[in-house]
Amino acid sequence: MGLAGGAFFFSLLLVQIPVGMAFDRWGARATVATVSAGATLSVAVFAALAALSKPPLGLTVALLMAIPFLSSYSIVIVAQGRSLFPDRLAGRGVTTVNMAQLVGATLLPALAGYLVSEIAGTAVGAVAPEQAYRAVFGMLAVGSLAGLAVYLRSKDSRPAT
Repeated sequence: MGLAGGAFFFSLLLVQIPVGMAFDRWGARATVATVSAGATLSVAVFAALAALSKPPLGLTVALLMAIPFLSSYSIVIVAQGRSLFPDRLAGRGVTTVNMAQLVGATLLPALAGYLVSEIAGTAVGAVAPEQAYRAVFGMLAVGSLAGLAVYLRSKDSRPAT
């Protein structure tokens, strides 16, 4: 478990730094492109995990490790959100953007657990069938696609220099 956690952490770290540098250099336009590309690829990974029945272990691990690598744009979204608000409202604006992300991150595990228990029809602690987990990945694909649709309508703004 320690190696898997480390792999997820380092894949996230490898993307955060270059994406942050791109935002500093090219502003929100690079951020919109980066977030859109990462979110689109994340949807594809979630959809693949939902669609594949009994994929090989290596492919499953690779797809799961791709998720933090492709979706490591949450900090950049906060920075872009900051650029949308005047200086006098910066704190409130960043807090609002961050809270929206945290509420989603808080609700998703509960929703995923509920979906697994409903599909599996098993008691708490029992092993749920593959179909239930594939449904969770399908839910994540649809939710990510909906979030991307909303994000693509967001205002493009250059940060103040």
